[in-house]
Amino acid sequence: MQGNNSVWEKPSETWLKCNMDVAFHDRNHITSFACCVRDSRGKFIRAQRKWQQANMTVLEGEAVALLEALHFADANRRDRVVLETDSSTLVQALSFPGYDVWNSTLLFLVLFISYFYIPTSR
Repeated sequence: MQGNNSVWEKPSETWLKCNMDVAFHDRNHITSFACCVRDSRGKFIRAQRKWQQANMTVLEGEAVALLEALHFADANRRDRVVLETDSSTLVQALSFPGYDVWNSTLLFLVLFISYFYIPTSR
């Protein structure tokens, strides 16, 4: 998983890139998620958007957006996907085992993503 740069960078030749983000609509208590998949030439492959009736913190929303993007890649039988987010806090939480994750909901999401989707040397 990569943090976001200001300029889109293409993935390696045989890989796809999935950019994801979250939006919050506080007045309606809605959190929405979106992701867009492109190939190494920048050609659009697929996209999705979803929403939940939920108030989430920014970090919880970013974690759910990542989880939705992982499910989307899996459902479309994509296994060579670079995931990109604009949340450096989420990248840190997933990259460093000792990173401080503040509440149990977020802790569950980070542990779930780390265990099932992040390759390790287990």
